[in-house]
Amino acid sequence: MNTTSLKSMILSLLLLCAGGVSAQTSPVINSVQPNNGPEAGGTNVVIQGSGLLGATAVRFGGADAASFTVIDDATINAVTPPGTPGGKVVQVVAPLGVVTTAASAFTYNAAPKAPAPFIDADIELDPPGCSASAAQGIWMFAALALPAVIALRRTRRYAR
Repeated sequence: MNTTSLKSMILSLLLLCAGGVSAQTSPVINSVQPNNGPEAGGTNVVIQGSGLLGATAVRFGGADAASFTVIDDATINAVTPPGTPGGKVVQVVAPLGVVTTAASAFTYNAAPKAPAPFIDADIELDPPGCSASAAQGIWMFAALALPAVIALRRTRRYAR
């Protein structure tokens, strides 16, 4: 339980004991803005509704918010935890355990996929002034000779 939750719970209990509140009102969620963010979490959201004062927990898809602050009876600021892509329920828990749920109120967006490697199709493989067959011969020689040259250099290095 974070300190904000503890403070909210103590405030709610004091109000109940002092007669300032006759019964626990169920929280109501009217909106969650923004209503989407990255699956990595970290999105700052504003939950608007009523009966939010004294909330002890905020959850996104069952996971506790990374942090939250109750601003007043109608507003909670929260930071989303990491989640899996797709729509998730948002829950606010009142001091006496009353839970309100807003179905699919926040959507985690999938991380973008890495782009395919770029290959420049304009690279010229033929040396200037060579015929196609001569260029092919140069490339074949390079492909066959290079491993032999590397092996020969290794052999000479170790023979010394």
